[in-house]
Amino acid sequence: MAGISAARTLRQLGVTDFMVVEGSDRVGGRIKKKEFSGLNVEVGANWIRYKNESETNSFDGLVKATDLQFVDDDHQDFTFRYLGGDVTKAAKKDMGRFNAALAKTVSMGNEKIKSSGPDVTYREALSLQGWKSKTDVEKAVEFFWIRLPGVR
Repeated sequence: MAGISAARTLRQLGVTDFMVVEGSDRVGGRIKKKEFSGLNVEVGANWIRYKNESETNSFDGLVKATDLQFVDDDHQDFTFRYLGGDVTKAAKKDMGRFNAALAKTVSMGNEKIKSSGPDVTYREALSLQGWKSKTDVEKAVEFFWIRLPGVR
């Protein structure tokens, strides 16, 4: 859908000389299904994310027209697995530590703005607040909160 949306936007802007390229060996991008126990299970792009509660999405009408359901998700029902084991409890503990450091970086940034203090990288700011991702679980926690858009 991202490629189609980009193509639509380009056409609306008057650009006609472009090509949409598929990233895999089939059409559909992240939209895909797998057969499991005689049923088709959606494993790709089967959700719509919003930045905030008041935001609308161009797919809202399609969801309503096809009688699909909107389901709120606070993203608290996750499982972290590592080397075949469930490490969710450790990940939640690390998330608590990470979130505390994250909040302190915001305060630190505000102070630097007020005092015209020197810039630091975000990784350095986290480190100064006691967060250094050393273990694989800590690295996954950091990835989950920083690099996955729309998850927070």
